[in-house]
Amino acid sequence: MSKSKGVVLITGSAAGIGRASALKLASDGFDIAVNDLTSQKDGLETLAQEIENLGRKSCVLPCDVTNEDAVKELVASTVQKLGSLDVMVANAGMFMTPTPINEIEQPFFEKIFAVNVHSVFFCFKHASNQMIAQGRGGRLIAATSLSGRTAFSNLSAYCASKFAVRGLCATAALDLGKYGITANSYAPGAIATQMTGLDTNPELKALMETKAALGRTGTPEDVAGVVSFLASEESKFVSGQCIGCDGAWIS
Repeated sequence: MSKSKGVVLITGSAAGIGRASALKLASDGFDIAVNDLTSQKDGLETLAQEIENLGRKSCVLPCDVTNEDAVKELVASTVQKLGSLDVMVANAGMFMTPTPINEIEQPFFEKIFAVNVHSVFFCFKHASNQMIAQGRGGRLIAATSLSGRTAFSNLSAYCASKFAVRGLCATAALDLGKYGITANSYAPGAIATQMTGLDTNPELKALMETKAALGRTGTPEDVAGVVSFLASEESKFVSGQCIGCDGAWIS
């Protein structure tokens, strides 16, 4: 086994963009801690085996990242099992059924923020404390969205949550730069995953293809390439940025 480039923790990695990013970063030479809900443990264990087949170390750490104590323990377990934490990819998120703002109930709005925003805050907080203690900097990376760069009707809760993630990353970059820690986000557009439904809805997929200048919807691997860059040495002077991966969306 070649020398590791460091340790990455990826939330929401049982499927979709998180899974593709874990495999890409493993191929880049990182050891990977994979996380998702306990109900996704089988998917995580399959992913961990694929990572190990690539010659990297991996560990499976299921938990609910909307719980701060669970995230604190998640970071500690990553360090205990893999030796450090050098890259935090806060990828976990949830989408919503299009609903007018005047019809959204408060509990649902709060759930969207718990998954999409609170989890990123908890991950950044506890990962950065670990990185500061290690004393060699690190990378904080979060999933925002095209919906965090432009508003879409009937997606108020989702858009608001993803705009908030951009704000968290921008301020984390300012707060943590003195420690050599960068903070950035990636903003996928129409990506064919189970969460978006594009991989099972040909009509919706065809419609989304007309909205991208490149003429196609994206794949999880397309986004994983952006995550790979943000985790790499080549991005060491990039911080506070939101990088779009949307095929040049035509608004």
